[in-house]
Amino acid sequence: MRKHAEIIALLLLAVIIVAAVSLAQRDDEQTGSPRQTVHSSYQTLPEGYRALSLTLRELHYPVTQQIRPYAMLPDEGFLIVTDPFRTNVSEYEGRKLVEWISRGNYALVTLEYHPEFLADLEGDAATKNQKGAGHDGAPTSPLDEYTPPEAYGKTIVATDKATTAGAVGKALLLPSAPALTVRSTFRFTDAILPKKLKQLVGGAKPIYHDANGIVAAYSQIGAGGIVWCCSPWSFSNQGLSEGKNLDFLLALADKRPGGPVIFDEYHNGYGAGMSVWSLAPRLTKLGMLQLGAALLVLCVLLAWRFGPHRLPAEERFTRSRAEYLTSMASLLHRAQATHLVRERLGHLLHREVGRRLGVPPQAPVEQILQANAGDPIVDHAGLERVLQQLSTMKEQQHPDQEAMLRLSTEIHRLLHRKSS
Repeated sequence: MRKHAEIIALLLLAVIIVAAVSLAQRDDEQTGSPRQTVHSSYQTLPEGYRALSLTLRELHYPVTQQIRPYAMLPDEGFLIVTDPFRTNVSEYEGRKLVEWISRGNYALVTLEYHPEFLADLEGDAATKNQKGAGHDGAPTSPLDEYTPPEAYGKTIVATDKATTAGAVGKALLLPSAPALTVRSTFRFTDAILPKKLKQLVGGAKPIYHDANGIVAAYSQIGAGGIVWCCSPWSFSNQGLSEGKNLDFLLALADKRPGGPVIFDEYHNGYGAGMSVWSLAPRLTKLGMLQLGAALLVLCVLLAWRFGPHRLPAEERFTRSRAEYLTSMASLLHRAQATHLVRERLGHLLHREVGRRLGVPPQAPVEQILQANAGDPIVDHAGLERVLQQLSTMKEQQHPDQEAMLRLSTEIHRLLHRKSS
C-alpha cells in the first residue's frame, strides 16, 4: 500500500509540472527560424492571417480556404498566397494559375523567405535556390546563410522597423494608390521574376518601391493580374493595421467584385486530408494530451481502489448440459411442439442410416429399405417399423407425447443395436 501511495504522489507531481510549464508558455510564442513561419489564415500568431480573414468576413466579403491544388480553384475570385513552403507547387499548377488569372481573376503573392516558389511555378529546376532549404522546403542552415536567387531577388539587413513603400507607375490602375507599410528582408531586383516565369505571365512592372528596392510588382495576364509582393508581414495579424495596408488589399479584392477571397492553404500544408487536430493550436494539443494522461491516471487509481471484478462465491459455477436439456424439454412441452421432435427424429434417422448405407439422407424410404435389405446395417424389421411410424405421425399435427417418447427410444435402440 505504501508503494502505491508513492507512485500516486510521483504521478501527481509530474502532472503538476507539465501543467505549470504549459500555462507559462505563450500561445503566440514563435519557435524555430523565420523560414519555418506559416502565414496561414487559420493561425492567430502575429505572422498568421486570421485577422485578415475575420476582417473580410465582417466587411461582407465571401471568404474561403483553398485546400486543393490550383487546378481546382473556383471559377472566379481573388487568391491570396502567403510565402508557402510546406507543399511544393508544380509547373502544371503554374500553368493552371495563369489560365485562371487570364479569365479576369486576381492574385496577391507575398514572398519573403521562400522566393523559390517562383522557380517552382515556372518549372525550371536550374533557377531554384536550394541554399538554405531541404527537399521539403524546411531550412537546413541558419537564416544568415540564406540568400535568394540573385537573378530576381536580394536580401537586406533584417530589422524590426517597418518602412513605407510608395506607389510608382500606374500598371495596377487602382482607384487610389495607398502607401504600403512593409517589413521584409527580401526585395526584388530589376528582373523581378525568373526568366521562364516572366515569359509565362508576360512580364512584371514595379508598382511599389522603397529605399531598399522594389517592394511589389504587377503582371497583367489577360483580363486579370497578379501582384507580387515581398512583404507577407504587411497583411499579417501584426501588420494589417499598419498604415494603409488594409486599404490596399481591399482595393485588390474589389477588382473582382462578387468573387470570394481565397486563401491558399494547400501550399501552407493544410491540404484536403487535414484534420481538426492539425488545425488546433499547440497549447490546445498539449491540453488535450494532459487531459488524456489525467484520465489514464484516474483509471489506474480506480483499478487499484476497487480491484478486479469478481463474481460472488455463490454465483461462480458453470451450468451443466442437463440444465439446458431440461429447459428445452420444458419449453417444447409447454408449446406442445411434438411435431418439431418428430421432424428432428426423422432427420436424424435418415441421416444416420443413409451415412451407414452410403445413400443420400434425402433418398426415398423405398431406396433406404432396399439398400438395407441387400446389406443390413440395422435390424431390417425394426427399420421398417420405425419408418412406418414416422410416416403415420406425419399426418398428425401434434403427435402424442408418449408415442413420440417411445418412438425416440426405439430409434435410439435401432441405431445402437447390431443387425441380426
